[in-house]
Amino acid sequence: MRALALCLALAALVPAVAFGNRSAVGTTAAACGSPSRVGSFGKAGRGAELGPLVLPFNDGAGRAAKIYVTGFPTRVVIRGRMARRSDLTLRGYNCDSGQPLRFWYRNEPLTFPLGFPTTEEELQHKGDLSVKFPATKKLGGTHSGYMLFWTAGDWRLVLSGRGRATVGSVVVRVSEESVQ
Repeated sequence: MRALALCLALAALVPAVAFGNRSAVGTTAAACGSPSRVGSFGKAGRGAELGPLVLPFNDGAGRAAKIYVTGFPTRVVIRGRMARRSDLTLRGYNCDSGQPLRFWYRNEPLTFPLGFPTTEEELQHKGDLSVKFPATKKLGGTHSGYMLFWTAGDWRLVLSGRGRATVGSVVVRVSEESVQ
């Protein structure tokens, strides 16, 4: 009986250790590990699998990677690869600093007061801290929008369901391309 209680206690800790306790996002850095592997998912395309979603991150060598242009939002089209039984929420953070990633998946244009390129500070404060994906019985679906990366490095994206239970996690290596 004591062994069962110990196993249950350890099982409860695994998600917090593996994916980081992000309730205090932005306060500490988190070890993320290597960039995730990518695969092919039929009509959803090639990319990193995140539960029922596919993110188009691919370095051509089988790992999740994305290039961002300094001072510009990064267009990321998220594709569904299967129906979703419940609402899901996507959050992200920088592996070096622990700072949260911002998203812009709204039905309105993304603008900045001084235009483009914009500042790191603007990219760190514009948009939303999460993206909601409603439950659907349909297969697939496309979600067009932006991830507001402001620095190169590894980023973890975590998809959660009810009660913040982790559905999946992806590490993507973001590299910088400067505008001349």
